[in-house]
Amino acid sequence: MNTWKLRILALVLAMTCLLGLSACAASDEGTTASPDGQTSSDDASATQSGTDAEEAPDPFGKYEEPITINVVRILDSTTKFDENYPETKSLEDNIWSHAYEDMLGIKLNYLWTPSGTEYPTKWNMAMISGDLPDMGVVDAATYLKLVEGGLVEDMTDYFDQYASDYYKAQVEAENGISVDYMTFDGRMLGLPITGATPDSANFLFVRQDWLDAVGMEAPTTIDELMEVAQAFKDAQLGGPDTYGICMGPYEFSGDCDWEGFLNGYGAYYNLWLEGEDGKLAYSNTLPEMREAILGMKELYDRGLISQEFAINGSITEDLVAGKVGICYGTYWAPIMSIQNQMNSDPDSKWIALELPTVDGSPAKTQAWGSGAPSSFFFVRKGYEHPEAAVKLINLGFKLDVEDPMTYNFHEESQIQVHAYRIAAPWEPWRNVNNNILVWDALESGDTSALAANNMDMYNNIIKYREGTLEREKQGYMLVNETEGSTYAIINKMKNEDRIVLDQYRTLPTPQFSEQLTVLMNDLYQVMVQVITGDDISEFDKAVEKWYADGGEALTQEVNEWYAASKS
Repeated sequence: MNTWKLRILALVLAMTCLLGLSACAASDEGTTASPDGQTSSDDASATQSGTDAEEAPDPFGKYEEPITINVVRILDSTTKFDENYPETKSLEDNIWSHAYEDMLGIKLNYLWTPSGTEYPTKWNMAMISGDLPDMGVVDAATYLKLVEGGLVEDMTDYFDQYASDYYKAQVEAENGISVDYMTFDGRMLGLPITGATPDSANFLFVRQDWLDAVGMEAPTTIDELMEVAQAFKDAQLGGPDTYGICMGPYEFSGDCDWEGFLNGYGAYYNLWLEGEDGKLAYSNTLPEMREAILGMKELYDRGLISQEFAINGSITEDLVAGKVGICYGTYWAPIMSIQNQMNSDPDSKWIALELPTVDGSPAKTQAWGSGAPSSFFFVRKGYEHPEAAVKLINLGFKLDVEDPMTYNFHEESQIQVHAYRIAAPWEPWRNVNNNILVWDALESGDTSALAANNMDMYNNIIKYREGTLEREKQGYMLVNETEGSTYAIINKMKNEDRIVLDQYRTLPTPQFSEQLTVLMNDLYQVMVQVITGDDISEFDKAVEKWYADGGEALTQEVNEWYAASKS
């Protein structure tokens, strides 16, 4: 992967240099950056120690003389503060800043904190001026520019020496994919912020009380699904406007979308998947997608989904209003629109199901996310305390695991204080693993292994089984119960290798991403047009156009990477 990746990044460097990017070489303390951003062995030995040159590396070692690190981060309206509490006063004065100073001897000095939309621009300006922060979390496009500019510290040795066992375990999960994304010629540039787990699998949610009303069983095939939806519609169980299945215009939102329906046909949206020839192909163009679009067209023609399907971005309002008894969604759907519907109708009862398939075989569902980095922790090349970056992430993991109720949520102010962390890595499969701990405790009665947040789940399940759980919390049972919940199903599909992930697992150039986005959107528009009236031949033409307009070249580029990744 590594040499090939540097070749595709050359385009980024060429463009930024043409724009006058003066930071194509590091300007720190007279250090000259190598083309791949690596630190020489002399550089590494000079800055190797975390607290003292004679001291053995300590993942949580506190600096005897406190250090100040110049950092940057996104700050927008979703991050809240409350000056009435020491834990939530400001970005510089909060529960996490106190932990960094008290436990590690590290003070963070925020140079700039723009909104998310302004953040990449600020980084571009910093690269042009050469005035870079010591550390900061960046997106993929910014990371690539920093790498090719030779501006990122080689963190290989610092990670090996200072990363806690827990941090290393998360990085090694999913076959070490997070390190693959950041490795160039065998060296890890910067630090991976491990990504969300691939637990965003798709489910079918059906009102059990409506099934009982029409005397039908839960569907396991696409044909059965349509029969159930037709029965709901004909019986007008939600009133004269009943139409069966809640499905909006967006292919993926996690709540009343249509990705799960596609998966029932073995069609997957916007993924690169390996075919029988051993090569990757773009899933939207495959024959299975054509059949799935025809299935969507039948739903629309029979009035089983809204006739405003293509334009109604507030489609979940129909579910909350009780007009539908079926929806697709991911694991969180029960705590969103389904919970809102249950709040308004005390007699409604929903169940979570695996996806119905064309032939009734066990479904394979796609999921977004993997152990790949969700973002990238930049450490400035030549910074004198690179090990401090590893310690910050170590402590973030430690406090999140050992005392999540304190370091995630501040009860008095009702503020999500986890947003104050300088970097927010995630344990791969964390949600499933937490559920398994709770399920084991429910079976054994031994709660000694449960953290405070897991105890809350444990107690809610007990209340639910006793019939005393508040209606407003019952959506969580569709997510967390030992049987029939989304996480119980996810765990089963995970163990049976039935979760489909994108096989193109590297950092594409910005040009690649932009072109693919344009091509994807064009094809999506034709999909919708076919579903709502056009002949399927229009989809066939759109696929041909996708390849002719650049898709063939993108496919070739993807497979060049894929071949190199196997060598």
